[in-house]
Amino acid sequence: MKYLFAFFILSFNIHAEVLPVAARLEGAGTSLGAIYKTQNNNHEYLLGASVLDIKVIGGLYQFRLNNNLKIFVGGLLLKDLNFETSYLRGLQDDNDNKYTQNLDITAISMGAEYEIINKSLFLKFNTTKSTVEFGDYSIDSEKIDLPGANLFDVETLNIGLNLEFKLEDDRKEKGLLLSSGFNQLSGRKGQSDHLLTNFTLALKYPIIESVIFKFKALRSTAVASSSKYDKESEVRDALGVDCSGISNSSKRSECEKLENNLVQYIAAHNKYGTANAIGGSAGLRSFREQRFKAQNNQVTLTELAFRLSDYLNSTLFTKDRSLDLVSFYDTGYASDEKSELMDKHLYSRGVGLNINSENNTVMLQYSEGSYDSNAWFLSVGKSF
Repeated sequence: MKYLFAFFILSFNIHAEVLPVAARLEGAGTSLGAIYKTQNNNHEYLLGASVLDIKVIGGLYQFRLNNNLKIFVGGLLLKDLNFETSYLRGLQDDNDNKYTQNLDITAISMGAEYEIINKSLFLKFNTTKSTVEFGDYSIDSEKIDLPGANLFDVETLNIGLNLEFKLEDDRKEKGLLLSSGFNQLSGRKGQSDHLLTNFTLALKYPIIESVIFKFKALRSTAVASSSKYDKESEVRDALGVDCSGISNSSKRSECEKLENNLVQYIAAHNKYGTANAIGGSAGLRSFREQRFKAQNNQVTLTELAFRLSDYLNSTLFTKDRSLDLVSFYDTGYASDEKSELMDKHLYSRGVGLNINSENNTVMLQYSEGSYDSNAWFLSVGKSF
């Protein structure tokens, strides 16, 4: 899951700063916290924590061995996250199939970045060991009974390799990014091993003074590289849910519906694989985070940014800090059949305000789209 932070305002000195943070993500909730960041020669440290709906603590250490090679190690602990999800694949409307799932997540990661060509071509390697512990399911805060359910905790080893090419001007208003790579996911009890291939194209260009055009396309494809629990009968036996003993007919119906959704999704996931989910702040912004899942996913983001700070007489804005009024339009595709990926798409459109600094963008955006969806979010990250 992607965690995005906002509002860094207090600096102690040139090498260390405290970054108060706030975030609001559709389907995950809100968080408030702080990040401490410090740098000493070739060493950089980052520690952070947040509370409210997203309770997380984490850290990152980076060390530059030489001018070309940087290594990192990091980890996080996320407790008691209530995350909205569904088990329909592709672009189906899930208004009648949404659940709130309680999760605990721990992860540790290490990797390296090698600069092949100065500030242009990078080779990136990372490996992450994560554990997801599943808690209760609920609808409208009412717990769903799943008698006998064997919800395996998911321990995943993720190994990734990525080649990235980028060009950018000094003011970072013109840019091109091409990125291609793969991730191998293995070790998950009750799940097939998966190979994911990922591709990113991003373009940023000022079409006239103070108006910047941005475009981004992301494509992700999964392949199940091993066979495990890919038949519905096998999944049903492994889950071990027995709804028949629930006396309340409404509760029994909820149990049976969730069991069937889980069985169908897990069997398809193990047979086809599941690519990087789309939806939320990274694309299809009128939907919740990680809304759409399938073997093949694609999302495109088109944005026009009007540089308001060029017309504001304020010391808050400089060449390294600017304010944009943005208008955007996203399209998303998801299908288990590659040949059918482009047959149908969903859209999101909206407006927002972005505060751009040297390394991050604070985004406050509102969006509406297909299925009468709407969402707003506050976050920090790189918008493009």
